Amino acid sequence: MSIAIGPYIFPSVSSDEEADVLHLKTRTPGEAVDFDQTPEGGATRFNAAGELVGLTIVRPKTGLERHGKVALTLPPQRVGLSSTAFGDALAAA
Repeated sequence: MSIAIGPYIFPSVSSDEEADVLHLKTRTPGEAVDFDQTPEGGATRFNAAGELVGLTIVRPKTGLERHGKVALTLPPQRVGLSSTAFGDALAAA
């Protein structure tokens, strides 16, 4: 399963149901050499070339239940995602 967010495609998706956290990766996690915290409390991970290689989304299920979307700030934009963007990733969460 993969998730597309803006111009990014994350082919690797894992979730922590108890913590309500999604971990999305575009590439091998070992490639990440830098990270930034997002305004929403998640994290973005970048490789040595400055490319986004990972994203951690905190409380996605809670955001969908309360607001009908999950707000994310990604370089260079902020996006809002409906439940359809997550597919089955939150089904078990």
